[in-house]
Amino acid sequence: MAWVGCLCCFTSCQKVIKSQAALYQWVHNDNHGLIKKKTVGQVRLSMKYLPPELLVSKELRGQYTNRKMVDSLLAQYKTGRTFLLNLTLSGEGDKASVQDILYKDAHSYGAYKQRVMEMNFNMAQYIRLKAGDKVMKPVIANMENTYSLTKGRNIYLVFAGDEASQQALKKAKKLDITFTDQLFETGIHHFVFDTNDLDNIPQVSYLHK
Repeated sequence: MAWVGCLCCFTSCQKVIKSQAALYQWVHNDNHGLIKKKTVGQVRLSMKYLPPELLVSKELRGQYTNRKMVDSLLAQYKTGRTFLLNLTLSGEGDKASVQDILYKDAHSYGAYKQRVMEMNFNMAQYIRLKAGDKVMKPVIANMENTYSLTKGRNIYLVFAGDEASQQALKKAKKLDITFTDQLFETGIHHFVFDTNDLDNIPQVSYLHK
């Protein structure tokens, strides 16, 4: 029957992600809505959603033979939402010679040290997520140490909590992450995500070989 043929064609056309590289490419495609970007002066900001499948891939590093472990990690990561905030220099303007954003406008070692301490231990106070009528702060806000090898810094943000918070993270149509930037004084930023985009990850076949 014609409709059966159409159904088969539709099913075969559904994207299947067969490698970690392909998943990484999917996440970084701006058309898929998993990354929001802004530039203020010399500072570029981006907020990226890290789907559970990508988190499991990074944790297991190609060791996917243990199906029980894969499923357990996926279930664990799906109880919350994980994002990556990146702050980097745009490479433009009078401060283009500065290679590490931590040094931007830090006019003394004391100011630099204070900024490092804030970004290492106190980032959670600058960030909130609104899901429906729920407002929550990250339970984890860790800065990745790059030892000044790159211009920017990554802050891993994990939002989770009690059952009500978990349900809000899953069911809200929009997730609005607010970053109040008192570190580089770029203002208050809203990164708004459509949860349909966050959950619209194609089938990731390589996790279950």
